[in-house]
Amino acid sequence: MDLIQNFPFITILLCLAGGVLSSVLSAKKARRFCFFLLGVVGVLSAFTFYDALMRKEPYVYYMGHFPAPWGNEIRIGILESFMAVFFCVIMLLSLAGGLYKIIEEVEETKQNLYWTMISLLMSSMLALIYTNDLFTAYVFVEINTIAAAGLIMIRNNGHSIVAATKYMIMSLVGSGMLLLSISLLYDLTGHLLMSNMKTEIATIAKTGEYQVPLTVIIALICVGIAIKSALFPFHTWLPEAYGYSTAASSA
Repeated sequence: MDLIQNFPFITILLCLAGGVLSSVLSAKKARRFCFFLLGVVGVLSAFTFYDALMRKEPYVYYMGHFPAPWGNEIRIGILESFMAVFFCVIMLLSLAGGLYKIIEEVEETKQNLYWTMISLLMSSMLALIYTNDLFTAYVFVEINTIAAAGLIMIRNNGHSIVAATKYMIMSLVGSGMLLLSISLLYDLTGHLLMSNMKTEIATIAKTGEYQVPLTVIIALICVGIAIKSALFPFHTWLPEAYGYSTAASSA
């Protein structure tokens, strides 16, 4: 296996480790480290994108070299690697553009925690881009939710705490629906890998069996994602969450 094929997993691991390290650094050091980390992740993602363009075909990376169901796997192709690069660019522009407001609005003693949440947010987004395992995706969705709630309430005023609480309550409802749908899908197909699950669902659909369970699963997934994405009519938490967080967090 080429070294460059390890880059997607390394970027996720670096962001997780960066979140831990940022929590014990001073505000200024945590800020500099987070920007440095984002730059490194962006460069590694760019190399991954170039490699995917050269290969033209996606490949699978087995974490720990154990195939499913004993291990976990991520899938890397042109679309996934492009999304990773695009995310790094958007994150860098958002943080650079809102840096002054972050320094102004967040207490200095809590700024290292802000950059910790940013690192965890980065790791969760990269994992969601690359993972081929549905339960792993759910785990990182929850990490994303916790990090986002922390970014909303970091200003530590009454409005931001209420906004973060509303966001967490609505998000937990959506998460419960997603977890229930994943459990039902696993019971129905016997797989958690998205590629294998797709094949099994197509086979089940052709036979005409389990139409009611499949309909319920689709409904749970759609409503769960709608709640977490603040789609109408589940959008009531969104204005306060965006309005009372920092500019960079909203972006």
